[in-house]
Amino acid sequence: MIRTEKILEAEKMLEVSLSALQEIVQDIMDDPKLDEFLVYLEKIECTDEECQARVLNLIKQYKMLSIKKIDRIFITNYVIGDKTYFDNFWMFSDKRCFEISDFFHADKIKSLKLKNQVESWVVEKAAYGFKDFEGDYYTKSAASDSSKLSLSVILKSGKTLDFKAARKNCDFLYAILKDYIIENEC
Repeated sequence: MIRTEKILEAEKMLEVSLSALQEIVQDIMDDPKLDEFLVYLEKIECTDEECQARVLNLIKQYKMLSIKKIDRIFITNYVIGDKTYFDNFWMFSDKRCFEISDFFHADKIKSLKLKNQVESWVVEKAAYGFKDFEGDYYTKSAASDSSKLSLSVILKSGKTLDFKAARKNCDFLYAILKDYIIENEC
């Protein structure tokens, strides 16, 4: 009897999760980047509906705080064994970046000016070779299952931004490095 109750409870939670995801998607449907964001989540294996709902909800919250559009999103990830873990959620606009540390459990959004603020950066990589796909990081990849890439950025203010990526997400972190970090060096 207890097992049946747990199964019914799990089914109810799944229905609520699906309903919440549909509601959030409906609220941000007018965002032209929505499809790109969803493809990104799929490519980095963030296919869990709870994770996608959380990301889309954070985008929705951000839109209520600012009129700036979000150009790109990034989620730090790492792999232990066969399991991929997700940590910090980043959003990038033309002048700023926004970080939500431990985005599954926290609602603290940190806004940082990025435009012309990069003092220095350091990249560490393993089993990954930089390759320029002219912006097409969705269908092409230089990453393997063992690829890892980390990026540490020091801003003029002295603040440090830390990113890490595994597998396919390395391609997207490389794009962040090129498009938002190197482009904003002082």
